[in-house]
Amino acid sequence: DYAPFLASAPRTLTILPLAYTPWSRPLEGTLATIQAALRGLHRPRILKWSFVGNMHLEVDRSGAERQEAIAAFRNIVPHYHGRALPHNITQQSYFVLSPRGISNLDCYRSYEAAVRGAIPVVVG
Repeated sequence: DYAPFLASAPRTLTILPLAYTPWSRPLEGTLATIQAALRGLHRPRILKWSFVGNMHLEVDRSGAERQEAIAAFRNIVPHYHGRALPHNITQQSYFVLSPRGISNLDCYRSYEAAVRGAIPVVVG
């Protein structure tokens, strides 16, 4: 909670994003305008977990690993698995399943999830 710090802050503030934030540039203005901007940026996550991608990939057992991971999480609701625009889904998820890619564990889903504030669950 920034309230105690902001209450004693100068009239004009600049807040720089240093880690995951829902905005990409510094916020400047008075305390009231910054608080209003921050309230407008907060969007609740509605999905417990998600997986975006091909569930039936058959290279190096990846398809089976993906299906096993989805089966392990299936009863945790609400969730999404299938093909969609990942930036919309990962931003709405607390956890993102990130199974092995075609050749190794390094997969774009892990980075994409982290950038959007979700927690990647690396499987494989």
